Amino acid sequence: MMIRFTIILATASLALASSYAVLADTTVMQAVPSDVHKAKALKLAGILNSEAIIIGDDASDAKTAAFMQELISSDPELVELDRDDPGIVREIARVAMPIINKYYRIRLPELHARQSDLYFRNFSEQEIDRLIAFYASPTGQKMITLTMDNLQPNAVIEELKSSGDWKTSSESVLTDIRRTIPGTMAAMTDADLKEMEKLMQSGLLVRMKKIANETQTIALTWMDETAPGEDEEMAEAMSALFERRAEKEVK
Repeated sequence: MMIRFTIILATASLALASSYAVLADTTVMQAVPSDVHKAKALKLAGILNSEAIIIGDDASDAKTAAFMQELISSDPELVELDRDDPGIVREIARVAMPIINKYYRIRLPELHARQSDLYFRNFSEQEIDRLIAFYASPTGQKMITLTMDNLQPNAVIEELKSSGDWKTSSESVLTDIRRTIPGTMAAMTDADLKEMEKLMQSGLLVRMKKIANETQTIALTWMDETAPGEDEEMAEAMSALFERRAEKEVK
């Protein structure tokens, strides 16, 4: 169902570090198996894939509904549906979003596990410590928030419209993220920029850039999956919605 793909904008900050990498590449250190190392990788995954980022709040749901309206023009069936029953697409989003969010919360630990494995394989324990310190800091959190606020999923929308199967790629997501750079950087203070410069000098942001595509691919795959009972609950909710709309028309 196409509604699942409209949440793609919520994953933007998963690869936001790729926007700021400007130094030469460095050699990836071989990770040494360690329970502590794995635990730290999981903590980093939780910061970069938090519930606030992946699921958002009521405001992000409203943004998603608007996103759906934008996509209507590319699907003849949706165009006809919304023409025959004005407002139905927004109503679908209103009913579907709580269900999608509910199951995203249930499945979020799985996303964290997959992303943490990626971080574990690409960064040493000490490097993950440094990434956690940055992304959990006021500057790191500010960068994530600004990126999300400035995000306009134009490339994602264009790809969805032309794909024929409502699929999008990691490159479209990354394209939209890169377009947030001017607005995000303009809002950074001198102190913020100094903190970012320290991380850039370490080479870690370059390394984050190298795995940005894989990071987004993991997120997109996860978003396209469902939990047991999710499809059935969604089908019941949609059926009830259309029944209510039909009853109103009769009255």
